[in-house]
This record gives sequence, structure tokens and C-alpha cells, in this order.
Amino acid sequence: MAGFRGSAFRNLSLQTFIAFLVSEVSFLPLTLASKSTGVTMANLEQQLEANPQNVMIMLLTLLVCSIPPLFLSFCWMFAVPLIVDKGLPFWSAMELSRKRVFQHPWRVGMLSTLAGLAACLGLFFTFPASIAATLLLYERLFSMEETPEPPSTRRDA
Repeated sequence: MAGFRGSAFRNLSLQTFIAFLVSEVSFLPLTLASKSTGVTMANLEQQLEANPQNVMIMLLTLLVCSIPPLFLSFCWMFAVPLIVDKGLPFWSAMELSRKRVFQHPWRVGMLSTLAGLAACLGLFFTFPASIAATLLLYERLFSMEETPEPPSTRRDA
């Protein structure tokens, strides 16, 4: 509930908006490269055969444009808890988060990497388990009674 207090909600909204704005601005070169090369997701396959160099330009631009938002999200990863827990204004929380991450880059980097791997492994194991649980529930729900015949779409004349 602490995030819904007046100043915390405002600061969380501003922090989210700033992070979103930085992310969007960093992808503007990708939009410009797409317009200049004519490569879009809709015509990627055709462009790959016709102009592979344009597709490479787009892929390199995508890689370069992805670095700033990833880096800043890494730096600002503690901004939300600082706003909620310590009651800091959004910019102070973002700056303090960045400074602390830079003080301990390996510790934060290893923790983030391990958390990402755990999330991927968790998804790898939990997704099939959730499908199996859904099918088990389906089997139990629909095997108890006889399933009605679907209504016929054919009209007898």
C-alpha cells in the first residue's frame, strides 16, 4: 500500500515515465534506419533475399539501440524500492540506485544474471507443469459426465 501514497505514487509514475522515455528515445535510430533501408518486420524475408546488407544494418542498429535501455534499467533497478521504502523523490532514487550499482557492479551483475537464469529455468519447468495441470483438470472435469454432442449445423428439410 505504500506505493499508493500521494508522493510515492507521483514519484513512481515519474520514474516509470522517465525510464519509458529513455527507452523510446534510444530506439529512434532504429526507426530512422528502417525508413532509410526499407526493412520492416513485414518485408524482412523479402529484404533478406534482395538486400542482405540492409538487414545487417537493421540488426546492428537494433543491437546498438538496445544497449542504453538495458544499461539504464540495470542502473535503475533499485529506484522503485527506494521510492517506496525510503520515500525518496524519483530522481534522487534513480541517482542513488545508479551510484550503488556502480559501487558493486559484479555483485549486482551476478545476481541479475542468476535471477534471469532462474527465471528461464523456472519457466522451462513450470510451463509444462501448468499445461499438465490444466489437462489433468480437463480430464477430471469432462470425464465425470458424458460430453454432450455438439449441435448439428445441418438442417433437415
